[in-house]
Amino acid sequence: LNGNLPMYAPLQFGVVDVRDVARAHVLAIKSDKAPGNRYIVSATERWLKDMADRLSDEFTPQGYKLPRKQVPYAVAWVASFFMAPMENIVKSWGRGLKVDGSKSEKDLGFRYMDVDKSVVETAYALIEMGVVPKTPAYKGAPARE
Repeated sequence: LNGNLPMYAPLQFGVVDVRDVARAHVLAIKSDKAPGNRYIVSATERWLKDMADRLSDEFTPQGYKLPRKQVPYAVAWVASFFMAPMENIVKSWGRGLKVDGSKSEKDLGFRYMDVDKSVVETAYALIEMGVVPKTPAYKGAPARE
């Protein structure tokens, strides 16, 4: 949001709202099915580009800068020799990720929140908490439903 990252890498992440993680913990404590089981709590997967595009739709009109272009692989590869985090990015370059959190939904009886909405709400929270500075065009977080 602050324009520090001019480009994005083709990375995919498992995405879940922290409120879903908290809810899953509470439901697991109360569930007869949970003892002895392990649960993946992940709503879906999202490419970094898709999250940046969604955030850009919401926040570019409010004066925030998000990456719109992918960093070339050659640049990332060279940077990986000098920057340790880039080594892991290069290793994960373009690899899709499949995370299945359906068992937690089935056994614990809940539905995941919409992750696109969650990504936007997280950005608003970061702005409201002062982690990301407010721009002059910032409109404020919309009222929650």
